[in-house]
Amino acid sequence: MFKFTVGDQPLFVSRLGRVYNTQWDAIQAGCRLQILRADTKAIVAQTELKNLGSWLSGFYYAPMHDGPIRLDPGATYYLLATDLGTNYAIKDESTTATAGPGLRLLGAARADGGTSADPTRWQFTDLPAGNGVFGPVSFLYTTGTTPRQQEVIPDPIEGAQAAVVRGEGALSVSVSFPHDGVYALLFNGATTKRGGDINIRVDGASANVSNQNNYATSEGNLTLGGWGRNPQDFKEVWGSGVFKVSTGLHVISIHVKTPDYVIFDNLRLTSVNALMESGFGGGSALGQPVEKDWVGSQRDDTALCRSFGLQRVSYETGWSVGGDFTQKPIQNWCKYFDPRAKTINDGAYHQFKAAGAYMPVWGVYLYAPFEDLDHYDAYPLAQSVLQAADALPAEADNGTAVPAVLDNTNTVYWSLMDTNQNTWANLELPGVWRSWVIVCPTLGDYVVSLTTAPGGKVELEADGVPLAPVADSGGPLVEHVHLTKGTHGIRVRCCAGKVRINRLMVAPAPATG
Repeated sequence: MFKFTVGDQPLFVSRLGRVYNTQWDAIQAGCRLQILRADTKAIVAQTELKNLGSWLSGFYYAPMHDGPIRLDPGATYYLLATDLGTNYAIKDESTTATAGPGLRLLGAARADGGTSADPTRWQFTDLPAGNGVFGPVSFLYTTGTTPRQQEVIPDPIEGAQAAVVRGEGALSVSVSFPHDGVYALLFNGATTKRGGDINIRVDGASANVSNQNNYATSEGNLTLGGWGRNPQDFKEVWGSGVFKVSTGLHVISIHVKTPDYVIFDNLRLTSVNALMESGFGGGSALGQPVEKDWVGSQRDDTALCRSFGLQRVSYETGWSVGGDFTQKPIQNWCKYFDPRAKTINDGAYHQFKAAGAYMPVWGVYLYAPFEDLDHYDAYPLAQSVLQAADALPAEADNGTAVPAVLDNTNTVYWSLMDTNQNTWANLELPGVWRSWVIVCPTLGDYVVSLTTAPGGKVELEADGVPLAPVADSGGPLVEHVHLTKGTHGIRVRCCAGKVRINRLMVAPAPATG
């Protein structure tokens, strides 16, 4: 907490903030930030900083709910932070600060509110004059009396600086490209509701697109916005259209015409090769990276379905880099024109089928440019889908090959199940179960044999269907079942008392004749 006095012009406060460390409770619970007028103890600004969603220590700010708050010239105020959860926020009473323009720092202070929520009843203690700011706490503000001077521009995404273009202006830089190739410019950008025209050019040639879901450059201006996207959110990442350049020096320029402003930060170049060689990238509605867990998630999801005798059907399968809402033009160009898109989609389909999944429902919007659907089969993604329909799928290998002993080394685990390997065989409550996925080499008859300890009632299933009526545990259960080639689920379920699995085995039935 600290005390300060406003200068001879009003201040317009947009955000209040403080430092946090990495403790989870502080990140979740957060704190309440307030500005109080010193002479009346009235709260003039208030916000909460919570659910930060980050484990990083640092300064975090929260905006005012009703927009910038005006602080009167010559008035004195307190900035106060109150923890809402466990006191894990950093409290460094040796912190010093330098006052910004338009205010004078009077020093650190403390407030003791006891159990009262009424600040007029709190006890305020001013510390010796100086640059102390307990907390540390701070706020962001602008000075001036005109609407433009009071305007709050978004904070930079990286570092302390961003490029702000008002009216008509331009940015330009010469870039040395190390290789021939296809590239695009990416950047964080934001503008007001009235927007602005952005014209990106490379060596004088247009690199604009009509919208972020497109890929084709045109002489029309690039606009910030589109389906599911917010041009006022500076966290949004936008992209130019693709452009081809040769090795060497090239000039990239951005020309802006706006009634208010357009702000740019984190400008960087990316190439088609860099994108395609990075692997799957994003693969869900918001474009979250999933490649790391792709194969594992296919196998785990399918195994749980097979445990209940269910066939797994996908939802919107296919390579859709950028997802539903965050596509960049270069990503769409790669989907439609780079032959490696077929290889990636083929790989995803192969892994889906190898996991034992049943049917992919293709659905990543377009597999070819909308304006050239007459030549649908000429595009890589479309070719992948058509080929999958005409070819035999990959053989499933997600399970234990028969003949097999089923135990804790190949159990299907899921989030609501006790995964202690020392107790895997103990089914100690009615309804508790264990399951396995097996892979049968051929169509035929198989024997499932189970031995258990006495003390309960047990049911043995294959593909979700009981192989026999519920039986007392303690005796051997030997059941025959006709199974197709591929994956199947075997499940043992406790129906009463307690059941301990001693041995479970699946093998081809002996030949008869």
